[in-house]
Amino acid sequence: MCAVDFVAQLQPYADKLLIFESDGRRIRPGYHITEIKAASFRSLDCGARPQQWEEVIVQLWDVADGPEQGHMRVGKFLGIWHKVERDVGLNSNAEIKFEWGDAVHPAVHYTFASLYEDGDALIVSLEPVRATCKPRDDWWLAQGGAAVCCAPADSCRCWR
Repeated sequence: MCAVDFVAQLQPYADKLLIFESDGRRIRPGYHITEIKAASFRSLDCGARPQQWEEVIVQLWDVADGPEQGHMRVGKFLGIWHKVERDVGLNSNAEIKFEWGDAVHPAVHYTFASLYEDGDALIVSLEPVRATCKPRDDWWLAQGGAAVCCAPADSCRCWR
């Protein structure tokens, strides 16, 4: 999902608690956003083709004894987001990714899966980033696989 679309989906829920989850596990109250990164990548894929893209990466530190009491509200997250956007500069058309880890578990990369309300909370479901082969992904899209793409072909990258 593009960063701009993610932020737009959050806007109406400023007063809700913001809770991230993956595989049935929810981030603990007191979690901390350690960084929002504007990342640029250049690589050579397995088909020997140069690749270049940008991502916005939100790093989540899952800590029970963090400085915050309870889960962060969506409005606070949006305030942090807009400060980073203003001070660092974010490509709003870049794909948004998440890093989530704690003192025991290493940080793992996630993509956005879905968003839903649960009482006074807004739940952001994440799924782990899977390894992929870009030439195969391009072939799949050329064969009509674009219908399963999560975003318009002219916005964020469709493969995961």
